[in-house]
Amino acid sequence: MAYTQREGEIQVAPLGDGSGLLPSCVYIEKGGGVVVGKGARLLSTRDPSGFFEHWKRDMGDRHWERKREGLVLTPLLLSSFVLKRLVKDAAIGPVEEAVITVPAWFGDLERGATLDAAKIAGIARARALNEPTAAALAYGLDPESRTEGLRRALVYDLGGGTFDVTVVEIEHGKVRVLATAGERKLGGKDWDDELVNLVSERVYERVSFDPREDERLMTVLRVDCEKAKIALSSATRAVVKVALADETQEVLVTRDQLEQRTRGLVEQTETHVALVLEKARLAWDDIDVVLPVGGSTRMPMILTALRRISNKEPMALLNPEEAVARGACTYAALLARGGHVAVEGALGVREDAEPSPPSSDTGEVTVAAEEEELPLLPGERRVPEVQDVVSHGLGVLVVTPRGMKNVVLIPEQTPVPVRKARPFFTIKDGQRAVRVTVTEGDGDDPEGCTVLGELVVDGLPGERPKGQAIDVSYEYDEDGRVRVSAVDVATGKAARCTIERVGALAKAQIDALRAELDERFDEAEGKA
Repeated sequence: MAYTQREGEIQVAPLGDGSGLLPSCVYIEKGGGVVVGKGARLLSTRDPSGFFEHWKRDMGDRHWERKREGLVLTPLLLSSFVLKRLVKDAAIGPVEEAVITVPAWFGDLERGATLDAAKIAGIARARALNEPTAAALAYGLDPESRTEGLRRALVYDLGGGTFDVTVVEIEHGKVRVLATAGERKLGGKDWDDELVNLVSERVYERVSFDPREDERLMTVLRVDCEKAKIALSSATRAVVKVALADETQEVLVTRDQLEQRTRGLVEQTETHVALVLEKARLAWDDIDVVLPVGGSTRMPMILTALRRISNKEPMALLNPEEAVARGACTYAALLARGGHVAVEGALGVREDAEPSPPSSDTGEVTVAAEEEELPLLPGERRVPEVQDVVSHGLGVLVVTPRGMKNVVLIPEQTPVPVRKARPFFTIKDGQRAVRVTVTEGDGDDPEGCTVLGELVVDGLPGERPKGQAIDVSYEYDEDGRVRVSAVDVATGKAARCTIERVGALAKAQIDALRAELDERFDEAEGKA
């Protein structure tokens, strides 16, 4: 977490033990107290059932939940615990507004859940920013790294649980994202898992017992293997001790063994690097600098791989674990100087027209050929220093002669903020209502898309033939949030301007969870 001091200097807040790092892990005590960070990891070795980490990989998954001490835990709620601890540990007073970074592959569900988590943690207004974009922003505006003219950077962001890679252009302190790619389940945890497997196999060879079969022993082993992995970034060998019932086994692991074991993981990241260069339509010769971000990039094998595939020396100017926070703070300062830049409402609809409940003869819409990009409303402003891109295509489901199809209105890698509109048409005579199913996905197969929600335009005249025009407008703002509207051209009847995100929390739910969170933190105070 970082904040800007009055003189404009960016300060990384001391957290917990005084360092600038807070592990994103949570322990729920017997009795319900919430412990976050290193204290949670320590308690996990005593009672693994109360320990949670790496839930960011499942952010936005409405089916992921765990129960503990009367709490129904979701990735959203666990994230709010971490945000709450960050604010308390930073000791800079109430935090009413914040920029919160998210993986570039986060879609609307994941971003919305993150912003809800901020509200539960007591942050009234939050804006989401892609993590690699934040890192590039920190680099692009750093006085020591700013150069004249255009430079292109590849941001390689390997964290504890997720991976992103982004190509950006940096010119005079302005950052423009050209393309981004990533994987939600690829990060330092996977290197830890391989080391756990390696040590467990060695122990089994000696005593015919697999430590992975004991939950408590496995939790301790995972913590020790993570320490060994970190040690192997500076040393060539490390010892992992496994305390069995009758004796302690010491397993020697070397850097070479770890690198051989995890070669496939490194190659996975290289595949995404090649993909993002292809999306940006660039070659390595077009890239001026490689920027490693995230604690996992401290592993020598990662820097070696980057040198090999790029034929460039990775930039070492920024602390890879602080770059994202510094970039988020830089962006927050830009917003403060530029005023409120969120885009409210949407184009192409009458905001006073509310839809009636859907009728039984609700139809679908079928695709037309026209498309236009809509201008900004009068008085709207953008933040000129940062231009991000859409990480997932956005569209609607339509009926075609071949069946249902997903039609993408805003393709992935489109610069944001953006508004686009496209006319569709009713498909049957006398159709009195139109349902617009809003999707997130890059292909035309509906099965490969996520349904974000639905809009309904109801109460249409029943005597009209099929083929009536329905204008659908899409808006994607700087937070990566989606707003969709639909209007019947002939009558002006419109759906609601802002689509309700599936699974979004109501204000009453957020208030109740915030009150409960405060109480549980008070119970565990001094234990984190």
